Amino acid sequence: MVTFKSAEKAQTGASDPILTRLANEDKVPWYRKPNLRLLYLLLFPTCMGIELTSGFDSQLINALQIVPSWISYFDDPQGPIKGIIAASYSLGAIVSLPFVGIVNDKFGRRWSIFGGSVIMVIGALIQGLSVHVGQYIVARLILGFGIPTCIVSASSLIGELSYPKERPVLTSLFNVSYFIGQLLAAGITFGTNNIMSNYGWRIPSWLQMVPSLVQITFIFFVPESPRWLITKERHEEAFDILAKYHAEGDRESEFVKAEFAQLQSTISIELEHSKRTMMDLVRTSGNRRRLLISTMLGLFTQWSGNTLISYYLGDILEAIGQTDSIFKQKINVAVNRRVGFGLRNDCISSSQAIPTSRDVSSMYVQLASRIHQLDN
Repeated sequence: MVTFKSAEKAQTGASDPILTRLANEDKVPWYRKPNLRLLYLLLFPTCMGIELTSGFDSQLINALQIVPSWISYFDDPQGPIKGIIAASYSLGAIVSLPFVGIVNDKFGRRWSIFGGSVIMVIGALIQGLSVHVGQYIVARLILGFGIPTCIVSASSLIGELSYPKERPVLTSLFNVSYFIGQLLAAGITFGTNNIMSNYGWRIPSWLQMVPSLVQITFIFFVPESPRWLITKERHEEAFDILAKYHAEGDRESEFVKAEFAQLQSTISIELEHSKRTMMDLVRTSGNRRRLLISTMLGLFTQWSGNTLISYYLGDILEAIGQTDSIFKQKINVAVNRRVGFGLRNDCISSSQAIPTSRDVSSMYVQLASRIHQLDN
C-alpha cells in the first residue's frame, strides 16, 4: 500500500492549497506533455463522445417524426402513441437509475461505459430494424436504459483523470458536446429526408451506434479511475496512473504525492459516512429543503417549454401552416444550430444567447395567432 506523510495534511484539508499552488506553478502546457496529451486524445472519443451520443439520440425523437417515410411506415402515430414514442427514451433512463451507482462502484468506470455502450448498440440495431411501432418504442427504451451509466461513468472519469488545470475546461466540453450531437442528428436526418424508401429513417437510427462502437473499441486504452482503484485497495495501480499522466512518469513528484494523499483521505472520510441511509435526506428540515430544491431544479428545467420544441417541432410547424418536410427539417437544423451556439456563447456573454429566446418566442407568437384564427 502506498502512503505518504502528506496524508496527515490532506485529512485536515491542508493538501488543497498545496495542490493548487503546485498546479499553478506548473507552466508547461498540456500539449507539451506526451502522456497527458495522449490521455486527452483518448478521452475525447471515449468520454466526450458519450454526451454527443446522448444529444444525437435525443434529437432523433424529433427529427425522425418529420421524415415522410417514417410517418408512412408507422401510420403517422398520434395522441398517446406519439407521446410514448417521445417519452420512451427518458423512461428507459429512469428505469436504469437505481442500477447506475451499483454498476459504477462495482465494475469501475471503463466497464460501465463498455456495458452501457453495448446496450445502446443493441438498441440502435433494433430501432433501425423495427417493423412496427411497438418494436420502435422498445428500442428507444433500451437506448435510454444504456445512456445514464455511460454519462455518469464518463463524467466521473474525465474529472478523475484530468489534470487540475484543464479539468474545468474538459468537464465543460463534456456538457457542450450534447448540442454537437443534436446538431449532427438534425443535419443527418435533413440529408436522408428525401430518401423515399425506409432507409430515410433507418440510416439515422443505425448511425446512433457509431459513437458507441468507438467507445467500445477505445475505452480500455484509457486508464481506470485512480479514485475507484483506491476504493478497491489497488493503491499501487492508482499511484502509477497519477504519476504517469500528471507527472510524466515521475514517481517522486510532490504534486502526485499530495494528490494521492488527498484522494486517500477523502475516500476514507466518505467511507466513514457511507453507513448513512436514504432516510437521512428527509430526516432534518435542512436536508428536506435541499432535496426539494434539487428535485424541482431538474423538473422545472425540463418543464420550461424546451421539450415542446425538442420533441414536437413538426406538429408545432404544422399548426402554423408549414407542412413541407424539407422546410421543417431546415427549421430543425436552424433551431439546433442556434441553441447549441447560443449556449456556447452564453458561457462568454449572456447577451449572445438572446436570439435563441427571440426565435423560439416568435414561433410561439405565430402558433398563438394561428390558434386564435382557428377559434374565430
